[in-house]
Amino acid sequence: VLTQAMRDGEGGTIVAVGHLGPSAAWSLPTLTTLLRDHRPGVRRLAAEALGRIGPDEAARVALQRAANDSDDRVR
Repeated sequence: VLTQAMRDGEGGTIVAVGHLGPSAAWSLPTLTTLLRDHRPGVRRLAAEALGRIGPDEAARVALQRAANDSDDRVR
């Protein structure tokens, strides 16, 4: 249910999952995918959540790409 809510772009869910910290490692694939969402707000929230959850190689690479996002709120 949480994964689908994140995929739907529900910001509150993305933020809440990020606040779970490292115990939300299960969400990394979804959050990494959300960094390519067409909505800048969703991309920003996904980046913030990934930062809160902690280190992961795939997330690190995705966040490095997000640092070049066209929207300054995402960068």
